[in-house]
Amino acid sequence: NVKMDPEGWVEVSNLLSADILDDVSQETLMAVIVDSNMQKLRYKLSEANGVMYIKAYSKTERKATSGTVDGDQERKAQVGTLRQEAQPFVPSSAFAPGGAPPMGYPWAMPCGF
Repeated sequence: NVKMDPEGWVEVSNLLSADILDDVSQETLMAVIVDSNMQKLRYKLSEANGVMYIKAYSKTERKATSGTVDGDQERKAQVGTLRQEAQPFVPSSAFAPGGAPPMGYPWAMPCGF
C-alpha cells in the first residue's frame, strides 16, 4: 500500500517502494510519466522541500486542463478533411485512347464455354 495524503498526492519515493515497481528506477518512472502525459494528461508532478510528489488528474481536472492544449483538438479537426495545400485532382485520360479493345461475348470464358 502506498500512502496518499487527503488531496491525493503521493511521494514518488513511496511509490517506487511499492512491490510492483521494485525494478523501476526514478528516472524510468519519470520518463514514463512524461511520455504518458504527452499522449494525454494523466499525472501532476510537484516538488516541495526537495521531495517529489505525484498525483493523478481527475477526469474533470483533465477536461478543464486539456482545453488549453490545442494539439489534440487540432489533430481531431483534421481527421477526415482534405489538405488545403494539396493540388486539385484532375482525372487523366492517358489510357482512354490507347486502351485495350472491348472483349467479345464470352469475355469471362475462354474457348467459348
